[in-house]
Amino acid sequence: MLVSLTLENWMSFRDPATFSMIADEEESSHNNHVAVATELSLKILQAAAIYGGNASGKSNFIKALQFLKQFTSATLKPENPIPVRPFLLDQASESKPCQFEMHYIMNNKLYRYRLTVTRDKVLEETLSTISRDSDSTLFHRKDDRITYDKGSMIAESFKSTLPDNHSVLSRFNGTDNEETAPFTWLNHGLAIATPTSCGFTGDEKIIQKVKQTLASMDTGISDYSITEQEIPEDNLPKEIRPTTNSGNNTQILPFTISNDTTKGHIVFKNRKAYVAISESRHRTQSGEQRRFSMEDESDGTKRLFDLLPGFVTHSEFEEDVHAIHIVDELDRSLHTHASWQLVEMFLKSCTPDSRRQLIFTTHDVMLMDPDLLRLDEIWIAERDTSGHSELIPFTDFQQLKEEKYSKSWRKLYLQGRIGGIPDITPDNEETLGE
Repeated sequence: MLVSLTLENWMSFRDPATFSMIADEEESSHNNHVAVATELSLKILQAAAIYGGNASGKSNFIKALQFLKQFTSATLKPENPIPVRPFLLDQASESKPCQFEMHYIMNNKLYRYRLTVTRDKVLEETLSTISRDSDSTLFHRKDDRITYDKGSMIAESFKSTLPDNHSVLSRFNGTDNEETAPFTWLNHGLAIATPTSCGFTGDEKIIQKVKQTLASMDTGISDYSITEQEIPEDNLPKEIRPTTNSGNNTQILPFTISNDTTKGHIVFKNRKAYVAISESRHRTQSGEQRRFSMEDESDGTKRLFDLLPGFVTHSEFEEDVHAIHIVDELDRSLHTHASWQLVEMFLKSCTPDSRRQLIFTTHDVMLMDPDLLRLDEIWIAERDTSGHSELIPFTDFQQLKEEKYSKSWRKLYLQGRIGGIPDITPDNEETLGE
C-alpha cells in the first residue's frame, strides 16, 4: 500500500509536495475505507480523489508515479538520458535534480524509497525498512558506490557494475519471490490508467463481470466478444518487434488497422504477438444481436471499456492485495452517475483487512460528496502565479470539518473558498502574448 509520496523539482512541483494516504484521526465516517495495519500502528486510506483546475498539477502527480514505475522496472541504453522533467520556470530549478521519497507497506513491513536523479545519472538511491525502534538500510547508493548487506540473499544482484542511468531496483525486474518483493513493488503494485490507456483484458472471468456492469450502466450493450489472431513477427512495425522477445509477461499496445474503421490491440504473450479485436452486441427491435465495432460506440462507452477491467480486477478478483489502481481523469467522457458507480464499486469492496487502493484525478464535483468519500480522501492541486503546484488535503480546511458544512463541500469548492479552481480572466481584459 502507498503510505505517502513526496515530490521535489518534478514538472510543476518546484518545492517539496507531500501526498499522504494516512487516515485523519478526527475523521470517523466510512470506516471500511480504512485499512488497519496493526503491526505498524498505521491506518491507511484505500481511496483518494485529487481535484484542481486545468494545469494545476493533477496529471503531473500521476506522471511522477508513472516515471517511478517505469524507471525502476526498465533499463535504459547507457547513452540514453533519464526521462526526468524538472521545473522549467526558473533557471535554478532546471539545473537541479528531481527528488522523490515514497513510503509503502509490503508484507506488513513499512519501506522508504528515496531517489535523487538528473537526466544524466542517479545521484542517490536508498531503500530502507522502518520499524518503531529503528531503520534498516537494504541498500544505499551514492554516486558510483553501493552499500548493502553482503550476507543477504539478494547480494548477488549488486556485484556487477550498474550504469549511471539505471535504478538499483531495475536489477530485480522479472523476479517474483518474497525476498525481492519489496524491490519490485513499484513495478508490480502500481496499475496506472491515463486518459488514453487501453484496458483490454483476455481474462474470461473479468470479461463476464465487465459484461454485467456494462449492461447495468445503460450503455445499450447486451454482449461483447474478443477475437485473437496470431501475427507473424515480420508483419509487425519494426519499432515494436523487440517486445515479442521480452519474456512471458502479457503486454498490450493499441493500434489502428489499415481501413481506419476498426480499432484493436496488439497483445504480446508467451513471446508471440496477436491482434485482438473487441466487438459489442446490441439487440435489434426483433431481438436479434447486431455486431458493432468499438468505433461505432460512443466515447463514453469506449472509456468504460478501458476502465472497467481495472475496476473489476481491483474490486472483485484481485488476488494481489497490494495492488494500487491509479486513474488520471476518471470522469473523461463519462456521465457523473457512471463515475460514481465506478468509485462506489471499488469502495464497497474495501474492508479494514484489504490492502488495495484507488487514487484518481477528476473534475467531477458530484463525487465530492460525504455519502461517497471521506473528508481525508479528497485533495486539491493548486498552481500559483509562478507556475508552482502544491497538493492540499481537504482536512487542512477547518470549516469543512464543521457539521454545518458537512453537506456543502462542493458548494464551498465551486465558490473558490478552498482553492483548486481556475482563475478565469474575461477575454476582454487579457490577451495571450501580452
